[in-house]
Amino acid sequence: MLTKTHTNNQRIRELNIIPADAKGDPTLIRGFATQFAMLPQSVAINVPNLIMWTVLCAVRQREHLAAGHVSGNEGTRQMILRDLRQTMLDLTAYTSQLRYRFPPHLHEALARASVE
Repeated sequence: MLTKTHTNNQRIRELNIIPADAKGDPTLIRGFATQFAMLPQSVAINVPNLIMWTVLCAVRQREHLAAGHVSGNEGTRQMILRDLRQTMLDLTAYTSQLRYRFPPHLHEALARASVE
């Protein structure tokens, strides 16, 4: 059974507005940063909120996994944890390319989430 956090995270990924599935590919991350300038203002203004929701979903999912609420294969659990960490690193790279377009609290939240 999927958790609500996992479902929300999947919905965010399906929007294809932020590099939530870049898996460390710098070319893909740069492509999303370039695409940002072409987004309609009504969408672009919500990108920081979308990133914050992604961060919150990833942090909650990591907490859920770390607390042992999921039983099963330890290798799979570790892979999911690595993927969530990579997503935070990719979002950090993305926001650093658009540094002055996002509020400072977003950069701080990403920094905290990347080291947790």
